[in-house]
Amino acid sequence: MLRERFKHGSSEDRWTAAKDEARQAMIGVARSRSLIACSELVRKVTS
Repeated sequence: MLRERFKHGSSEDRWTAAKDEARQAMIGVARSRSLIACSELVRKVTS
């Protein structure tokens, strides 16, 4: 499935940076064997 149309109005660079930040935040939570609410994850993405 092509995901090109799901950038929510952001440039390719900004969209990629935001995805990377979210991924890193989720990896950190998983490593600590914890959970994170979607609202908390959104606050961690600053790109």
